[in-house]
Amino acid sequence: MKVEIRVSIVPRLDEQRGDDHHELRTALTATPPEGDELVWEGRTEHGRTLPVPECRQPLSAAKKSSTEQRVVGMRRLAGGAR
Repeated sequence: MKVEIRVSIVPRLDEQRGDDHHELRTALTATPPEGDELVWEGRTEHGRTLPVPECRQPLSAAKKSSTEQRVVGMRRLAGGAR
């Protein structure tokens, strides 16, 4: 079975949080072979900040970090049996 999945992250500039952060809306679309497109939507927010070490270096030597984005408040918008 082949299922096509698309994910898009779209900024919502109308909902500012803080000085330079804005909420992001995330859409997940899946299209199974039957062709009935399924669509979910949620918000993204900042999650954990993790160290990013250079290749083969210990975490304690990391000079950079990366913040995970997590999706919250998912809801189905269209498609399939609910």
